[in-house]
Amino acid sequence: MATYGIASFPDLVRRSIDEPEWFWAAVVEFLGLTFSTPYSEVLDTTEGIPWATWFTGGRLNVAHDCCDKWAAADPDGVAVRWEGEDGETRTWTWSTLRAEADGLAHLLVEKGVGPGDGVGVFLPMLPETVATLLAVAKVGAVFLPLFSGYGAAAIATRLDDAGAKAVVTADGCLRRGKVVDMLAVAREAVGRCPTVTTTVVVPRLGRVGAGSPDEPLWPGPAGAAFGTAAVDSEHTLFIAYTSGTTGRPKGSVAVHGGWLAKVAEEGAFQFDLRGDDTLFWFTDMGWIMGPWEVTAAQANGATLSLYEGAPDWPGPDRLWSYVERQGVTVLGISPTLLRGMMLHGDEPVLSHDLSLLLMLGLTVAPVI
Repeated sequence: MATYGIASFPDLVRRSIDEPEWFWAAVVEFLGLTFSTPYSEVLDTTEGIPWATWFTGGRLNVAHDCCDKWAAADPDGVAVRWEGEDGETRTWTWSTLRAEADGLAHLLVEKGVGPGDGVGVFLPMLPETVATLLAVAKVGAVFLPLFSGYGAAAIATRLDDAGAKAVVTADGCLRRGKVVDMLAVAREAVGRCPTVTTTVVVPRLGRVGAGSPDEPLWPGPAGAAFGTAAVDSEHTLFIAYTSGTTGRPKGSVAVHGGWLAKVAEEGAFQFDLRGDDTLFWFTDMGWIMGPWEVTAAQANGATLSLYEGAPDWPGPDRLWSYVERQGVTVLGISPTLLRGMMLHGDEPVLSHDLSLLLMLGLTVAPVI
């Protein structure tokens, strides 16, 4: 408001509605979002509102604004902090995140993945999961976020619908102290999808050895940087599928320009995310808040915090102890999780120092 001389918040809201072209151009400028080729117009409704396109003619890549530019400007800054259910921790800087994403991008290209090809992401919440989203975006391919708790049939349906060419999965994860064999599920699903020719495996638990040509292990940091592909603003970034509870799963398409601008704006203006913040949304990459938290945090240069397991295992205070240890400033949860945690009473919360926590976000499904 100060930058653009707007006197009151209602005035800003009104102008954003009356002049969407002005508002979204201002958002792009204010947040420093990068178009390698400038757009000719913000909004084109020539074909009608249902077929509106945004940032016409512009070229960009979400991976650049969510990784590459921070790796160049602040290579030693913390991009991702992770904690496994077993207590293992890892921290990736911006330069590490870029190197890991570049390594996978090179591998995907070597395996024949190109612009527009679908790549299934069947992973627990790991640093490699973030790098996978970025790597797929760098190539110009399309990532397909898949809930880590899905069975083979559910995964196969989504891979088949998108004609996926590759899948990135893990050799397993931990849930309430037990090993979940994700690789076995992924193999069964891929066996039903003839279009999938490559399955990349992240050795989370160290249960797999050297990979086969069709099932390589996570490649690690690249020896050379990967040239992030600039794509049209309307180029597909990912397809988010519905749960399938009301029939065959339906895919919603998100594109580079619109997704980046809207989610970066939500992170900045609705959650006040800045470079010294740490965002943790308790979710799965298979739900929309997974890709959302990656983009909202990293487009604003904030640290993304990830946790692998259950919020109340091995004790009812696991979530709150995690928030304290990680110095989380913005926490996101669901009503279902909130109700579950309420069963444990106040003590698990009150026994921890949550003074750094500035904001609580809640995902809510409207009831019609």
